[in-house]
Amino acid sequence: MPVLQISERIRDLLIATLLALALFVLFAFSLSRPLADSAYTLLISENLVLNRTLNLDRYFNFQGKQNPKVGLPDAREDYRLRVVENHVYYKYPPGSPVLSIPFAMAMKWMGLSCIKEDGTYSHIREQRQQHVISAVLMAAFGFILYLTGRLLVSVGWSVVVTLGVTLGSTAWSSMALALWSDCWGILLCALGIHLLARNQIAGKPLRPVLLSTLLAWSFFVRPTNAVNAVAITVVVILANWRIGLLMIGIGLAWFAGFIWFSFDTYGTPLPDYFQGQEVGTQRSIFGLPGLLFSINRGLFVFSPLFIAILWAIWARRRFMPYRALNCCALAAITVHYAIVVFHKGWGGGYSYGPRLLTGVIPWFALLAFLAIRAEFLGRAFELNERRPVFRYAMTILMCLVGVSIHARGALVRETALWNSTPKSFIMDKGRAWDLTDPQILAGLSSRPTARFMQQVPLHTPVFPGTEGGTPYCWLGWSGPEADGFRWSDGNRASLAFELPEPNATTATLELRAFVVPPVIPHQDVKFAFNGNPVQSVVLTSNKETTITLSVSDLGRSGINVLRIELPDAVSPLALGADDSRVLGVAIRSLRLD
Repeated sequence: MPVLQISERIRDLLIATLLALALFVLFAFSLSRPLADSAYTLLISENLVLNRTLNLDRYFNFQGKQNPKVGLPDAREDYRLRVVENHVYYKYPPGSPVLSIPFAMAMKWMGLSCIKEDGTYSHIREQRQQHVISAVLMAAFGFILYLTGRLLVSVGWSVVVTLGVTLGSTAWSSMALALWSDCWGILLCALGIHLLARNQIAGKPLRPVLLSTLLAWSFFVRPTNAVNAVAITVVVILANWRIGLLMIGIGLAWFAGFIWFSFDTYGTPLPDYFQGQEVGTQRSIFGLPGLLFSINRGLFVFSPLFIAILWAIWARRRFMPYRALNCCALAAITVHYAIVVFHKGWGGGYSYGPRLLTGVIPWFALLAFLAIRAEFLGRAFELNERRPVFRYAMTILMCLVGVSIHARGALVRETALWNSTPKSFIMDKGRAWDLTDPQILAGLSSRPTARFMQQVPLHTPVFPGTEGGTPYCWLGWSGPEADGFRWSDGNRASLAFELPEPNATTATLELRAFVVPPVIPHQDVKFAFNGNPVQSVVLTSNKETTITLSVSDLGRSGINVLRIELPDAVSPLALGADDSRVLGVAIRSLRLD
């Protein structure tokens, strides 16, 4: 290999490494998110090494368990678990826990384990571990994107596209904050695309065994990644049918092993999650436009750069190089979108933006590199053509807007709390289209949306601390507790409601404060009604207390907001507890007279 090529390769590896390190630092300092579907991933990883089994029987109680232990959670109450033949298993694909074993054991060696000293599971420890691992994986994702880009474009353009796609998508606002299955999914897909691009563009050997293995494991991580495997295999077959058949054979061997594993573990040919039980046509009419254009789950709303990429491809379609790669990417994106459209939970549950379309991100990155290459080819062939300044300006704007949107998702706590208050997104998917309540602006609006407001009748208490009182909890609240209270989460919390008539004179609240002397001696609590400060109190006890506020002449017909400022709110993590919330006060009831 010529010295020039060697030095250029070393330079690219160095730049890719520095880029990955910068991304890791940014991701590591982003906000960690409470675990949703990905909970127990690292518990399974450790359990596989320590106990040689996928079942989690020792960490949970369940019906039929012999000698259940007092204090263990019930597996039947957790949607992420299922009981099969008197054993507790993770509901979601096993690929991520298996691939995460090296990370989990390295952290255990460093003294970081999600299994506590008494042998029980620690949710908050796994949350911390997942944040670090997901940041590493998404930094590695950026590393691979840059190297793929260098096959087609210059160093500068490769850096720009890598940053734009990674920071302007759910790769930052979701995947870099917790170990979702798509963390491994898009990394493996990006590696597969890179191997394919090296072969198609630079003429490098394809390495079919490695490529087939990457694609097989991307399927084990998340079944929708079968789309990527099929798309890449078709391109390989069209280029060299012998290598394509070899890839199919290797893939079938992996799949046969997976069927054997499933029979041995679950007693079925495939785990439940791989059997399409979440797919149905009843909600496709909402998912069809919602996944692309809805204000709170639309791909093109949260990542407008992807519109610019498609626009550029169309504008320079006559000069598009490597059409097999271009068609492969467009087909993979289209089929992936079609599958998610028919998913019953197309909105992605408690997430930020179009989480279930995360799998298309590597393909959009490839399209961006191809579009830039086509742009330069077009300029070379049409020297007298006026440059499309408007399209260039809009592309820059869309990129910056997308990065800003996902920065809020990664850095602002209220964007996560938006999913549960004032009404659960899972229970009301109409929120996906609610223009008055955009998730990307959560925490900025001074007034709540009227769609969720409920009346507070005078002289009759309401109970925001219960599940039925959730519509009163606008911003800054966690879920209801079993004792009828609901804790604030953050340094500000607000109750919002309608008054049938604006003549209330007092507001009475039943509260208790997060006070644990001497570490947390008091909570300074400041109240404001419709933006007008009304009272400040210092609570020095964690016992229930009643506070009466004078709100004469401050009420109004329609929406009213009672804001609670909590400058002394603190996380129980300071006391060594497994709770990452930032607690100030817990509310039980509100009464207006």
